[in-house]
Amino acid sequence: MRKNTHVRDEDKFMLCLPKSLRDRIAEAAKSNERSINNEIIAVLQHAYDQAAVTKYQTIVRSLARVDDMPPSLSPAKIDELERSGKLVEMKQDLKIEIAALVERIEDLDSDRDRIIARTERLKAIVENLDAAFHRS
Repeated sequence: MRKNTHVRDEDKFMLCLPKSLRDRIAEAAKSNERSINNEIIAVLQHAYDQAAVTKYQTIVRSLARVDDMPPSLSPAKIDELERSGKLVEMKQDLKIEIAALVERIEDLDSDRDRIIARTERLKAIVENLDAAFHRS
């Protein structure tokens, strides 16, 4: 049987921080005119957003490499690559690049969904904290 608890109690997260880090967070929170809790949330959101941006930029760079490739190779170039043994290597490299690109895109979709879910959860936590603050 589930105990009747307030949402605020369920969302609490105990975190041990070194004093120097806590002081840095408190200093940043003060300069950003927000609570320590909201400062931590903002930093975490920024970090997760940056991770998604980095993955997105990696995908864009991969696609740019594709744009630099010629749309087709002349029969003479194909023969040259085949004779040198580079054609098989080139095909393998392209297959690996395609697989990696597909994986990055799937990761980005998954990250986006997690970021949205976490952002919504963080908004709810902040609303609960604000409500509790106004009650006291």
